[in-house]
Amino acid sequence: MENNGKLISVTDLSSYSFCRRGLYLRLVLGLKEPVKPVMVLGGIRHRVYDEANKKEEFLVSQIGSDVKREEVLQMFANAYNAVLNKSVYSYSPQIEALKMDKNEVAEQLKQIVLVQSRSRADEVLSFSSKTGLFGKELWSKLTPKVITELGVRSQKLRLKGVVDRVEVYGDEYVPVEIKTGRAPHEGVWPDHRMQLAAYMLLLNDSLNVNIKEGVVKYVAANQTRQVVMNPFMEYEVTSAVDNVFSLMEQRQVPGFCGKGYCSICALGEDYGKRLIKLPARS
Repeated sequence: MENNGKLISVTDLSSYSFCRRGLYLRLVLGLKEPVKPVMVLGGIRHRVYDEANKKEEFLVSQIGSDVKREEVLQMFANAYNAVLNKSVYSYSPQIEALKMDKNEVAEQLKQIVLVQSRSRADEVLSFSSKTGLFGKELWSKLTPKVITELGVRSQKLRLKGVVDRVEVYGDEYVPVEIKTGRAPHEGVWPDHRMQLAAYMLLLNDSLNVNIKEGVVKYVAANQTRQVVMNPFMEYEVTSAVDNVFSLMEQRQVPGFCGKGYCSICALGEDYGKRLIKLPARS
């Protein structure tokens, strides 16, 4: 299908699988829901992980042979908390516009951030224990290294996106999606699988590597779920891309998705008065 170089985002694929009507209103009619508390919390969370990752070289370099595990856990926790407080402050305009309390926002995110800080500290300590490395040498050899908020795009796939986290094991790359919602009893939710598969394909194409698996971390449940790439998932992604571009060419707003928890469909035909206009999409 001809698309004149236009790229859709990976989140568009997830939105398509959730509610075509909502995606059509956003992509074609340029309408979106007003900012909600959950959106602000998500934005702060992403900023925390990105900014904390930038401090990792300093943190790891402080780990000496005489430093106890609890001291390392506390060091990481303090660093993540400092970044959390700074990130909450940077979102002050949005928080105040929604009449939220900054202290309550920080408290609400504190436990999720603590889980992530402990998880990363334990990864570093485990590597140090196996290799006997400390300080700057530990940082130099540390595996996995972590890249956060990695932007990727591909004209071939007609996709673009930002990966939450990429763990680098030498020549191997493992994309990681961090989710704060509830985890399914087993595996991952279908839209999360779609996202992760799309990121694997994007990384393969943009980095010229062969990524065979990815991970979804459900931080609230403290569970990690592996997703292994297969031909069906690749077909699922490429078909979804075709479907999104076809959707954008429709003249009629799609029907309701039927999900009782879909906030867009809950607006009924009154969506024009309840949604706000998006700026022009690049």
